[in-house]
Amino acid sequence: DGTVWATTISVYTSPTRLYLHSFKSTDNGASWKQDQTISSPSQERADKQMMWVDHSEQSPFKDTIHIIWHDGRTVFVSHKPPGGSWSDPLQISGGETIGTGIGSDIKTDALGRVYAFWPDTGSRKIYFAKSTNGGDSFSAPVAISPTFQSFQSIIPAQFSRGALVYVTGGVSISGKNVNVYAAWTDLAGGRGCSTPFDDPQDNVGSACKTRIWFAKSVNGGTKWTKAKAINNPAGKNDQFNPWLAVDETSGLLGLIYYDSVGQSRTSVNVFFQTSANGGTTWNAPVRVSSAPSDDEDFNDPNQFGDYNALSGYAGTFFPSWTDRRDPSGQEQIWTAPIRIQAKGCRLPEPDFTKVDVFLDGLSLSSCVQ
Repeated sequence: DGTVWATTISVYTSPTRLYLHSFKSTDNGASWKQDQTISSPSQERADKQMMWVDHSEQSPFKDTIHIIWHDGRTVFVSHKPPGGSWSDPLQISGGETIGTGIGSDIKTDALGRVYAFWPDTGSRKIYFAKSTNGGDSFSAPVAISPTFQSFQSIIPAQFSRGALVYVTGGVSISGKNVNVYAAWTDLAGGRGCSTPFDDPQDNVGSACKTRIWFAKSVNGGTKWTKAKAINNPAGKNDQFNPWLAVDETSGLLGLIYYDSVGQSRTSVNVFFQTSANGGTTWNAPVRVSSAPSDDEDFNDPNQFGDYNALSGYAGTFFPSWTDRRDPSGQEQIWTAPIRIQAKGCRLPEPDFTKVDVFLDGLSLSSCVQ
């Protein structure tokens, strides 16, 4: 209906407490007012929230907002139906999450089923749970994959902040298959790069590196494929801060992430990859950022932060990322439309404000001028 929603973590000091709040705007974002405190009064460490809106016309829960966060060790969800209030926080993690469930995500499919994802720093695994009743209750957690890292990797480009393992998810329905996808940052694996003690730290010559890992399920999350690194070149480069999006109009998957490939390893560009077959294969990485960004020279302990973002619709993906290419060191938020084109499309002179990605197997009618 045009209402704009945002959620924030509000930080109170003396002593430090963190609460999860929602805000809304009814005038296209010109003004905002606080809507509700989502976390319960007993939760004083609410953090890393992710929000999703069910926009499917086929869903019995259309326009319900879902949110996931962690409070210390425990992962919680809440939902807000159209015209209603936020539900009481519902704990979805259990005894399997023995560390901290930090870095979660939540998505819905076209029929309104809800999919929750989170990593656990203790068991070093990625977990998943599902709701078939609009978020009122969730299934028991299922392990998607083990991880090499536990919490975050200290790498040259993110030496102060560290690159979180966090998981990003997606869902699409194709015939009888309910495809569920998960991607995350982890160490590359192998000798000398498979435990939390193997991080490269600030050593640009370290043979240990981080990669973006991916797993999928074709039966709604009951069984998952073995995780694989999407792009694993031999060089000493690091990849981190991924985000995954599903273009529901086409079934295309999109993924962005930082990568220090071709740079000094303290400097990164943003790269994009897409898959037209549910993540079985991916196109070659395409550089999205028009200039690299280096956070080593600026005394900001947060560096690139914890997340990037991506959305996709009708063959175009929109990423957003933090960038310090400005000589002054001012941090900026950037985007660039990524248009998926059929191979063989004849386009006019290149438009450097857009990124074109050419794929086999698409009809030439998909050419976008």
